Amino acid sequence: MTDYFKISKSPFFSLIITIPLFVLYELGIFFAHKTEVSTLKNGADVIIEDILSFFGVNIFYTLSLLLLFFALFFSWKHQKDFKSLKLRFSYFLFFLIESILYSILLFVIIKNIPLFIQIRSISYFDLTLIIGAGIYEELFFRVILITFFTKILRFIFSNSSKFFWTPIFLSSIIFSLFHFVGIDTFSQDAFTLRFIGGIYLSLIYQFRGFAMASVTHSLYDILVFFS
Repeated sequence: MTDYFKISKSPFFSLIITIPLFVLYELGIFFAHKTEVSTLKNGADVIIEDILSFFGVNIFYTLSLLLLFFALFFSWKHQKDFKSLKLRFSYFLFFLIESILYSILLFVIIKNIPLFIQIRSISYFDLTLIIGAGIYEELFFRVILITFFTKILRFIFSNSSKFFWTPIFLSSIIFSLFHFVGIDTFSQDAFTLRFIGGIYLSLIYQFRGFAMASVTHSLYDILVFFS
């Protein structure tokens, strides 16, 4: 089990888990647009694309090259750290069980508050948007923002280790406010619950990695969707 916790937190394992979800989301968006069922994309996805577009970057080719680069780099690093690229099937089974338990616990803690932007009433065909919310929101609010705030604190303060909670709180505040962009009107209760949800997912990201936070987020949103 010690190997499982180390390997399932590794960037390589996160890549193996999240690439199929990325592909599923993008295919869902493509077919949704093609059949004119939906013209929506996940909010965090749009933010990331807008940032790249602002710098005049070709989104499709850049994301493809970045994905290829990270796939090669993480494969090399995993091989170096664990001496093998082989992953046991039991790791994926344990990962699924663990993420389901985390998502159920999150559902109990913050009830059924959606952690995806509600632009309008979502159909079953748009379930891919919910999957995308788990991936892209964790990428933006956890990986990018927590890293960004951590780097700033390290630049300003010599000992940034005591500021473990500051990036988590800041990213969670932005995460909570972000979900009022759609049709959901602001309320103190909803903000607080989403803020707690952001802290919860941030801790999962910090201690269990990007893939666990993303899949937990997606599974929680699916629970909310069907509830």
